[in-house]
Amino acid sequence: MDRYLGSDPTAVIAQLRSRAPVWFAEAEAIAAYASSLLQRLDVHVGEVRELLASLLFQRVVAGFEAVLLLGERGMHTQGLVQRRSILEALFVLGAIVQDAEYVERFLATDAGRVLEIYKKMKRLPLPIRDALEPEITLPLIEAKITELKSKTSGRKGPSAADYAKAAGLETYYLTDYSFSSEAAHSVAKDLERHIQLDGEGGIDGMRWGPEDVPVPELFGHAMDYALMACFAVEKLFGNGPTAELEALRVRVNKLIESDVAG
Repeated sequence: MDRYLGSDPTAVIAQLRSRAPVWFAEAEAIAAYASSLLQRLDVHVGEVRELLASLLFQRVVAGFEAVLLLGERGMHTQGLVQRRSILEALFVLGAIVQDAEYVERFLATDAGRVLEIYKKMKRLPLPIRDALEPEITLPLIEAKITELKSKTSGRKGPSAADYAKAAGLETYYLTDYSFSSEAAHSVAKDLERHIQLDGEGGIDGMRWGPEDVPVPELFGHAMDYALMACFAVEKLFGNGPTAELEALRVRVNKLIESDVAG
């Protein structure tokens, strides 16, 4: 095996999908519903809240599609990273649905983000900074830093924890978001999953190829988050929850409960 999925990726994907056909079927049903809902959203002119919600929802839907692609390839670690990204977008989406004031708070945060970028540009080695001219000069960078400092007044925008709390999803911040951060940041403990052990517990090499982790461990939470996002968007746009979405929720709850029950 050279590539992650070996010489016949199609066969490996088919084999991995065959381990949990019901999970893949329900995940694909959610993906189809969410994609359809995204395309049905009617953002009214001048409604920044609706526009922002639709963009965040797009991130969730695309992220969920990515989890499906990673899951069928046995890329559990990469799936956890993507699932964390979905959850982060869901926190903000849920916050602005629950409290319209978070729209302005979210947009204002962008000035602080850009300020940090300009600060880093100022610290670039001189040869690299020179290469940015004449479009970006040191005086321009310093002027932007001064301008953005006056806009932010030293204030920091809401954190992921703040958004999660406002969205009523603080429990998820304290659990799955924190746990999946280990995969996202490649911490030492998480890297251990890639070590191959011999019969005596010693290191025998590095694991390469699909991770042998049950599909529900990746899909369960991701499906839940995608459904939460659908409910939030339908609430904001006043067109749901639909009977189809309610039915999806019931089926997924039963699937998760049956997996937990063993």
